[in-house]
Amino acid sequence: MSVTSHRSPVNPNDLANLDSLLTKDEIAVRSSVRELCARRIDPYVAEWFEAGEIPDIHGLARELGSLGLLGMHLLLSVASSVKW
Repeated sequence: MSVTSHRSPVNPNDLANLDSLLTKDEIAVRSSVRELCARRIDPYVAEWFEAGEIPDIHGLARELGSLGLLGMHLLLSVASSVKW
C-alpha cells in the first residue's frame, strides 16, 4: 500500500511560504532590493568588513533612498505633524 501526498512542492527559497502573503508591489520592491544588493553590496561586503569601512557610503545611501528604503517611518510622522 502506498501513500500519496497532495502537497505542493516546497520552494527552497520560501520554506515558510511567505511569498503568498506579499502583494505584487511588495514582491517587486524585494526584487529591486535583491538586485541592488547583488550589484552594489554582495561583491564588496567582505572587503568592507576587513577594511572596517564602506568607501562610498553616501552613494550607497542615495541608491537605497532612491528605492524608498530610508526614512519610510519618518515620512508618516513628519506628514502627520505638518499643518497643511
